[in-house]
Amino acid sequence: MQDKPSAEELLVAIQDFLMKEILPAIKSDDLLAYKTLVSWNMLGIISREIQSSNLNQMVSQSKARDTELAERIREEKFSIKDREIWEEVKNSLREKLQVANPKILG
Repeated sequence: MQDKPSAEELLVAIQDFLMKEILPAIKSDDLLAYKTLVSWNMLGIISREIQSSNLNQMVSQSKARDTELAERIREEKFSIKDREIWEEVKNSLREKLQVANPKILG
């Protein structure tokens, strides 16, 4: 069984369909071509809003996890030998870099 496509993937598929299939077929109808371009643009706006919402949610979750992690480090006085906690710190940093500057991770 295949995974269900995400909302973003569906929006991109519809945008591609509009630009590659519909627009070339209706070029002679200026009004319909205009409405198609407006629809394509609206789908792009919706896609960006979804991406922004997902990013905001990830940032909120990351901040909450970082606060919890900082409290654990303060309370439990972890040492450099405590691999589990430092793996969490590295993973948190890696996630932030993926958003801020993915090129850094190579």
